[in-house]
Amino acid sequence: MLLGILLAPVLGSLFATIISRGLRPLSFRMTRHAASPLRGGVWITSAAVALADGTNDGQKSMGVLAVAVSGSAALASPGTGIGWGVKAVCAAVLALGAGLGGRQVIATVSRGLAQPGPVGSLAAQSASAGVIFLGAVAGLPLATSAVVTSAMVGTGIAGRRRHVRWQAVGAILWVWAVTLPACALLGAGFFEVFRVLTL
Repeated sequence: MLLGILLAPVLGSLFATIISRGLRPLSFRMTRHAASPLRGGVWITSAAVALADGTNDGQKSMGVLAVAVSGSAALASPGTGIGWGVKAVCAAVLALGAGLGGRQVIATVSRGLAQPGPVGSLAAQSASAGVIFLGAVAGLPLATSAVVTSAMVGTGIAGRRRHVRWQAVGAILWVWAVTLPACALLGAGFFEVFRVLTL
């Protein structure tokens, strides 16, 4: 299960670097007007990232909520799948959270790590959507924010490395390094507490 979480950022950065380097020579020959379709492509690939997010992060949220309400009428639906009520609640909460609390994260990822331009943005979003969909197909959980962040850094590496804000990248890596073991320890601790209480 940890394979996807650890491997996805590496793949996101690698694929974004490859795509960005492949598109960059074309962008040098384009006029500003001719490059405008690239901006439309950024919107399309961003929508693909949002859809891909639902196939991965959305599934994790539904799983957690399904466990929380297991045994109640909220899961009462034909078959063994998760009920539509749980799916609707997860969709609403994720959308609300992204709308209210995601502004700073979006600003940091889009402008605080590198300045990719239309070509780099298209490469980053394409790579992110591809990696997240690949994780969903393989059944590996991963973090959309980690993939998109690493893809943005990959586009910066493909261009001018000095334009990558390495201090911000280091801070994000530090947070990742602390978050994974901290969550694992907290999960194990709460599990033991509940196990003892339910004996």
